[in-house]
Amino acid sequence: SGYLAAASLLSHRPRPTAVFAANDSTAIGLMSALNNAGVSVPRDMAVVGFDNIAMAQYMSPPLTTVHVDAFALGQKAVRLMLNTLTDTDGAKVTVQTIDVVLKVRRSCGARAADPVDANAKVDMKRHS
Repeated sequence: SGYLAAASLLSHRPRPTAVFAANDSTAIGLMSALNNAGVSVPRDMAVVGFDNIAMAQYMSPPLTTVHVDAFALGQKAVRLMLNTLTDTDGAKVTVQTIDVVLKVRRSCGARAADPVDANAKVDMKRHS
């Protein structure tokens, strides 16, 4: 759990300045443990989760998270499984992608913003 992982993170020197958790529940547990240890999120350590559970927006500070359409993910997984089962040529290695949206909230240290399309192409000339 994120709560237990916090002890390990806090023992690292230098201490990490940011954590990207595997899911929001882990990120929430981590934020709770950091708070109990006197570590300020996001001032001392930024935290980002994955899956955009409902509770994420109500955390203090609200949790920045990656939103993925679970239904679309499930559809793609089933299609891939069925294709694998019916493929007579043997197993093929494929790369599958799915669109996600970064929900920027205060736990990452950024000010609140509109959701970010994590799949969007960025013009680096414009941002340099």
